[in-house]
Amino acid sequence: MLENQDDRSVKQHLKAENRYTSRIMKITRPLQKRLFKEIVGRIQENDTTLPYKFREYWYYQRFEAGSNYEIYYRKKEAPDAPEELVFDVNKLARSYDYYTIEQFEISPNNQFAAYLVDTQGDGRTALNFRDLDTRASLEYQIPAVSMAAWGGDDLTVVYAVVDSTDRSFQVWQHQMGNLPENDTLLFEEKDPAFSVAVYKDKSEKYIFLESSSSTTSEIYYVHVDSLEYGFRLFRPREKKSSLLPGLL
Repeated sequence: MLENQDDRSVKQHLKAENRYTSRIMKITRPLQKRLFKEIVGRIQENDTTLPYKFREYWYYQRFEAGSNYEIYYRKKEAPDAPEELVFDVNKLARSYDYYTIEQFEISPNNQFAAYLVDTQGDGRTALNFRDLDTRASLEYQIPAVSMAAWGGDDLTVVYAVVDSTDRSFQVWQHQMGNLPENDTLLFEEKDPAFSVAVYKDKSEKYIFLESSSSTTSEIYYVHVDSLEYGFRLFRPREKKSSLLPGLL
């Protein structure tokens, strides 16, 4: 019952539990504040991650004192090049109690970012798009997306969606700027024991689709410029027992 957080009785129960917790923990508030200050005092608030190179850009994150979230930057060609803003998560998170970017992928011409955001803290992410030149995000998003990969141009994105049990089971093709309702279904895994994943290879010429269970998997592939022909089977799944040898 408590799993359904949209149920009114569940919400009332959670609010009552929060009030009860606040009341019994009230006496510890001075200690909470002291512990918080001690923990924060040991954190290096102004910090920058090591840069990593993707194509001709160096990407990294910066954490600034007084901010709740990280800021993503990149530099072209060399680490000492002018800094370019990718995401300021502090601004993106203004309207949310919780906000985290779980994944982002850069388009082939490096202008657009497709990024997955969790705003509930439940691990379910929505697919968003951002123009890195104008620093503007598109006004729509695609819900229940678990992962995404760019196609062969700067408008095409392939993404996997999850069902009510959080199983990735479908792969769709989206044209950026078009309504998600018009997206094309490329693959559906109907066996509930299997879940799907999509990703590009290192050459960025192929998109791989892997459907896997706890005991086996199968792999499909498609050239990024040939999505209309669908995925081709690369390695079929094999039926294997999930029991340990000694239990057979």
